[in-house]
Amino acid sequence: MTSTLWTYAAMDGDGNAVTGEVRAGSEGDAVTRLRDLGYRPLSLHEPHRGLLSRDFQFDWLSAKVKPAELAGSIRQLAAMLRAGVPMMRGLNVIVEQSRDQLETAWSAVRTDIESGDALSVALERHPRVFDTVLVSLVRAGEASGTLDQALTQAATALERRAALRRKVRSALAYPIAVLTLVGVVVLAMSLFVVPVFESVYADLGGELPLPTVIVLTASGFVRRNIFVLIGAGFLARAALRKWKATPKGELALATLVLRIPVVGDLIRRTALARAARSLAVLAASGVPLLEALDIAGRVSGNAVIRTVFADATEAIRNGRTLSSELADHPVIPPLFAQVIAVGEESGDLTEMLALVGDVYEAEVDTAAESFSSIAEPLLIAFLGIVVGGIVLSLYLPMFRLVDLVQ
Repeated sequence: MTSTLWTYAAMDGDGNAVTGEVRAGSEGDAVTRLRDLGYRPLSLHEPHRGLLSRDFQFDWLSAKVKPAELAGSIRQLAAMLRAGVPMMRGLNVIVEQSRDQLETAWSAVRTDIESGDALSVALERHPRVFDTVLVSLVRAGEASGTLDQALTQAATALERRAALRRKVRSALAYPIAVLTLVGVVVLAMSLFVVPVFESVYADLGGELPLPTVIVLTASGFVRRNIFVLIGAGFLARAALRKWKATPKGELALATLVLRIPVVGDLIRRTALARAARSLAVLAASGVPLLEALDIAGRVSGNAVIRTVFADATEAIRNGRTLSSELADHPVIPPLFAQVIAVGEESGDLTEMLALVGDVYEAEVDTAAESFSSIAEPLLIAFLGIVVGGIVLSLYLPMFRLVDLVQ
């Protein structure tokens, strides 16, 4: 297997941020190497890639693992282990019933276990399929002898995160569809409708109203530079992805997203719900709190929340409590920190973390419904204003048609 040079950002054993490069055959191998060095990886990417490589791959064409299928296979493996079915026999069943990328991943896991690796080690080599929460739960289950329970907890956690993701995507799907429709309609009018009016007004002569001049000028610019604009769009997308792959770029974009009205609040609540739920599951399974914080921050899906949890990890090492550190960050709502403080005082932090997860999952439901109810009329009005404005601008000279003919 050819090795690749990976650029990483991580934290060492003393909680200091470190960056560098590591050579490994895959992303999973790179993570394993960093852990062997005593580092906790925060981000990992390939720095030396051409613009025409991964940045222009059409990800939507590739077969991705569906969370429901992954959770189902994990739950099925847990059931077989609980019934006394040997691990290899259970994996054979899973491989036969899986497909595409999931089948490939489980087949590789089976091969690694045949070679003597533990299940957690085999799963960790495929981070794009098996996330860190699953790996950590499996590792804790192997240590305590409750692997079947750990797999069941992992499947439940995955299903909860998938349900949360579906709610957010459902709330954002309508605005994205309407904005896409607006873009398509405006482009179609610029390419096919506006030129007809432009030729008519050119033959008539005379001075046109300012809105009409603006629409005709913009349409002409789009027609003359359509391929340049398309190329610029692809280049901008590639540059944005490369910038987002850096720790600084990822944090800047995450901060910007959280500042978007309504949408930012929905995304923040979703990230907190995922982090709290993952932290509760990991803590209940016996995963050390510092490791659980690191994993929960990455599972949140937001670089700002991940940074907050990384700061909390360092603060706990220095003798502070988790709640006091979280309370110092404006992105963390007071309720989140206060409930955790109650758990720390009562000695039942795991239960309080689960309660926080329940609260914020319910808030995501409410926020998603509110967002949909607010966004629908606003987007319809926006569609009407844009399209109606273009049509009105094109027909304004018709009101002066007699003057133009004269």
